[in-house]
Parts: sequence; C-alpha cells; structure tokens
Amino acid sequence: MVDLKPKLEDFIKNILPRHQAEIEKDEKAIHAINSSEMEKVERVEIIREWLIFYKVVMFFEPSKSTGVAEKILEFADSGRSMGQALDRDAMIVEYSRLEGRIREVSLLTRSGKPRGIQSLTSKALWCCYPHDVRIFDSYAQRALYVISKLNGYKCEDDSSYKDFIEVWDQAYAQVQSIVESPELGQYLYKVRIFDRFLWHLGQRKFNW
Repeated sequence: MVDLKPKLEDFIKNILPRHQAEIEKDEKAIHAINSSEMEKVERVEIIREWLIFYKVVMFFEPSKSTGVAEKILEFADSGRSMGQALDRDAMIVEYSRLEGRIREVSLLTRSGKPRGIQSLTSKALWCCYPHDVRIFDSYAQRALYVISKLNGYKCEDDSSYKDFIEVWDQAYAQVQSIVESPELGQYLYKVRIFDRFLWHLGQRKFNW
C-alpha cells in the first residue's frame, strides 16, 4: 500500500497556500448560494463567474451559462437538506436531483448530443454542500485511478459519480486524521483540501 500521508503533508505545507485566490472565489460563491438578502441577479452572476473560473461552462453560450447558474440557484433555494452531513446515498440523490435541474437548460454539443456535465454538477453541488461533497474532476479521477490500483481500492465500475466517491472515500480514510486536524482550522471545508490534493496529483506533468 502506498502511504499518501507524507505527500499530503508536503502539499498542505508548500502548495495549498498558493490556492488562496481560489479559496476566496469559493467563499464568494458559497456566500451567494446561501444569501437571502442579496439580489437574485447578483447571486446568479457570481455563480456564473465561479463556473467560468473553473472552466465547466467554457464552451457554453452566455445565455446557457446564465441558465445553468439560475438552475443551481433554484436548487439551492428549494429543498436542500441543510444542517446535517450528507452520507454517500444522500449525496447521490442530491447529485441526481441537481443534474436533472441543470439538464433543463438543454446543454447539447454541436452534434446535438447531451453534454457531459459530471464535473459541472459535482462542483455546483459542492457549493451547496461545501462540507460534504466530493468534487469530480478529470485530474482527480486520474489520480484516483493510480491510487486505487496501488492500494487495492475497489468499486463496481469507474464511470459513475457514485463509484468515483466510493474510491475517493477509501483514499480519504487513509489521510482523514491529517486533513481534519485542528491545526488546519483556517481551512473551513476539509473535503476541499483533499480535492485540491487529488487535482494537483493528477495533473499532466512529471514534476511535483
């Protein structure tokens, strides 16, 4: 088994501080999601800018990206399970519910096929449940492919969000004590630390 702890500790010490600009953008988007006093049009624009920043609507027409942000806000304002942690089953239910809302915008490729919105949906869901949701990203997926092979983690398949978080959770269990240490109190959303670690690990480059 490959021990992830030393590399994660190095990441937290030397690389995570470089993500401060992203952390500030995340905070702004989460505030917009949860704000009842802010005007709707302002909330939508903040969410849209956040999605653009993370390049999950980069090929969308402006009206489509605005439509997606509106659907995310509708989801956030209606029926969220607030005040309690989401277990894996609840996370899948909420993911599917949000995906259905985003699909109402009719996101199609040039060939008329539905766009893949796995990363978009998981990022938007994290904004709604920032303490719980695991963000799907191709870099994180690539990192988990290797980690799962080296450490013998198991899942039924590798194509669904459910299977992604199943492997994610197995890897996280190995380093949870580090991520959730009181010494890292300045980082409010613990799962996001590990998300960023996986994203960094899965980048297309040889050097650390």
